[in-house]
Amino acid sequence: MNKIDIENKECYIYEEGDSQRILIQFVDDHDLETLDREISLIKKSGRLFTFIAVKVKAWNQELTPWNAPAVYGKEAFGNGADKTLSFLLKELIPYLENKYGKNLVYYLGGYSLAGLFALYCGYQTNIFKGIAACSPSVWYKGWIDYINTNDMKPENVYLSLGRKESKTGHPLISKVEENIEYQQEMLKYKNMVLEWNDGNHFQDSEKRMAEGFIWLLAQ
Repeated sequence: MNKIDIENKECYIYEEGDSQRILIQFVDDHDLETLDREISLIKKSGRLFTFIAVKVKAWNQELTPWNAPAVYGKEAFGNGADKTLSFLLKELIPYLENKYGKNLVYYLGGYSLAGLFALYCGYQTNIFKGIAACSPSVWYKGWIDYINTNDMKPENVYLSLGRKESKTGHPLISKVEENIEYQQEMLKYKNMVLEWNDGNHFQDSEKRMAEGFIWLLAQ
């Protein structure tokens, strides 16, 4: 992977042949550690792609669409998702078009809060052919109200969740299973799948992300 800076954001680009299908994922330090394995798993599908990972510095601020109270610790959630989406649309995609040409097909994926961000972007813009939201934070305060009053724009949506993710004493996060099933119901008019994985939220994140992107590339 090649590391570049775009508007002060660290971006990592992996190119697999001459492909116009672009996989975009916003990542943290843990994701970066497992990115090689994730890309290796996607490669095994035999499909060509270009992968762009964007490093997020302030995870609880840059990926969330509106302010919300802290869940663990004292750090509350911010409202930086619109600014991050603006970077994606006004900086990252023009860069990619200048590098690879105009006829690109974009897929956006993410894990945890980045999965919530990917879903949010799907409600905000139709530039993506598909969204992969793996273990997304659909427990986020106000999220159900949001999806009740907005329409998903991409035709292809991949959802996944660990079977143990709702097994927590936290009253908000324990709603994640109920909420993702509601998310599934709200997207039943789309080409959509919800896959259940063994384990909790922290298990096999790179494998879950790879499976999401592989599904999107097959559509």
